[in-house]
Amino acid sequence: MSFFSSLLNKICSLPSFFIEMGQTFINGQRVLASEIKWLVVRLVRQLEIRQLEKLRQKEYTLLGEVAFKQLDTEQLSKQNEEVELSRAQLAFLEKEIDHLKQELATYRKNLITKRSENWQ
Repeated sequence: MSFFSSLLNKICSLPSFFIEMGQTFINGQRVLASEIKWLVVRLVRQLEIRQLEKLRQKEYTLLGEVAFKQLDTEQLSKQNEEVELSRAQLAFLEKEIDHLKQELATYRKNLITKRSENWQ
């Protein structure tokens, strides 16, 4: 116990310049860790968005094929069901992609706000 108290006394007796320098170093490490966390979250979210965009592209392709077939044949009832299903899926994907992009922007804004509040 006396070791720690003597160590604490030595630290407290250091000039304030060294204490501030140490605090600056610690804050720099916090910012670095926070930025690494942001990069990982952004990377994962962008992968998810890319996958949804690929799925959306497949739905557009399916919708185009159904529309092309509809020009050639008159199987309207079955194709209309497929068209409506495809349109609903496309609407869902668009909404989900927009939501994820907005969520990512909000996360970044909150991260910066929280960091500036905590580390000033």
